[in-house]
Amino acid sequence: MKLLSIDGGGIKGLYSAIVLDYIENYYDIKIIDHVDVISGTSIGGIIAIALAAGNSPRSIINFLLNYGPLIFPSKGIGGFARLTKSLFFSKYNSTILKKACIDFFSEDACLNDLFNKEYPDRRRSMKLSICIPSVNISTGKVKVFKTPHSDELFLDKGYKLWQVALATSAAPYYLPIAKISKENIDEKYIDGGLWGNNPSLVAFTEALTYSNKSESPIPDESMDLLSIGNIPENLGITRNILNRGLLLWNIKLVLLPLSCQAESIHNMIKLLFTKNQWNYIRIEHANSNIPGVKLDSSKRKNMDLIQQLALSDISNYVSANTAGDKKIRQFFNLEGK
Repeated sequence: MKLLSIDGGGIKGLYSAIVLDYIENYYDIKIIDHVDVISGTSIGGIIAIALAAGNSPRSIINFLLNYGPLIFPSKGIGGFARLTKSLFFSKYNSTILKKACIDFFSEDACLNDLFNKEYPDRRRSMKLSICIPSVNISTGKVKVFKTPHSDELFLDKGYKLWQVALATSAAPYYLPIAKISKENIDEKYIDGGLWGNNPSLVAFTEALTYSNKSESPIPDESMDLLSIGNIPENLGITRNILNRGLLLWNIKLVLLPLSCQAESIHNMIKLLFTKNQWNYIRIEHANSNIPGVKLDSSKRKNMDLIQQLALSDISNYVSANTAGDKKIRQFFNLEGK
């Protein structure tokens, strides 16, 4: 099975979209025609939904360039006023994000539409499955929004795409809790990155659960996983203050668990796939010391830097005859082409 996983990361999702766009152009393919399961978290979830809805990575790049500065405005209140506001309210509001998602996906399109969508050039025998992590804050439990790719998966099919996009990307501190209604019942969700910022394991678990014909925990067929990260932030603490309250921890209290979770999932998946001789590809920037690159850094110079780093990383990764090129050709069944 062919699995695609896309990390969360706010505006840094621009990195992921550029990597996907480069792969499509370099290998003259459409990624959506070659994968069985896509899982994405937060902005990765929005990208996953967009791909499944038939949007190209290039259109996703344009979406992020156009709406990113509006969703995460760089100008606003400063200093003490901003600090005071952050103690009681989210840093940004979600009005623009909601409008952007409705414009991009349409107001009425739902998860069931993704499952029923026809892809004329699709190379896979099974229908495309989508898995989007979130947290149901009403119940305090994890949630994975899924297309109805199995008979028992029917509860989510009526959710609108824009609702799922808001639910997976409502990052605490940055954006308000997402309140969405289904069958006249209000539900509240926050960012799936709190438990699945790297959703590789979500994609793998889904593939394992619904592809196996037997009761064995070992997959009936080989697995190939393309995991797209972005640019990690330096979340280390250098000041020698050990007794820290909420004010000193600040946003690192939210971001550090996300980063550690993504790294730990990468390590587990790498070990699992290596042991079984499956094809695992992880593409992300190696350096976490990039000034100005944060999940809400929407200034033009920062977005330009994200694009430059993404193009440099993916072009180096797929250079002719490199191990990366061979792994990607294997993933898309392009050996010998």
